[in-house]
Amino acid sequence: MAFTYEPEKVPTEALHWVRFKVGATKDDASPLVDDAEILGALVMNGLMATSVPSDATKLAIHRAAASVCRSIAASFARQGAVVAPSGSGSPKNVSAETYLKLAAALEAEGTGLVVVGGEVQDPSEPYEIVDSVDYRRDRFGGDHSEYVGDEVT
Repeated sequence: MAFTYEPEKVPTEALHWVRFKVGATKDDASPLVDDAEILGALVMNGLMATSVPSDATKLAIHRAAASVCRSIAASFARQGAVVAPSGSGSPKNVSAETYLKLAAALEAEGTGLVVVGGEVQDPSEPYEIVDSVDYRRDRFGGDHSEYVGDEVT
């Protein structure tokens, strides 16, 4: 089982970029994702370990990273099912859910959808960003903050 990660190669090589985005950067992580598994995900998406992360490879590399996340989630889910009593929120099950959310966020990011706080935003639902300089509520809880895009009065 081979493990390589060189942080300085994250911007230039797909293998290291995927490891960075997935968080599989330490060889003692559990469950361990080896280079062959990441390479397999890259190859299934038409890339190589040395492919350069760029606009041209953006969708493919994000899909490969999402695939690795799902693989990690499956490993955690199997471990959680073996050691946890049914119905409990064991750390392994929580980790599986976290990696599934990360997979969805990575795929969305690759297609250009908005990802806020690790959650994919539905483009049909508007959201506002609070202007951090002027966030105000009155004593009854009414929101009098200024939002980006509001007319200045």
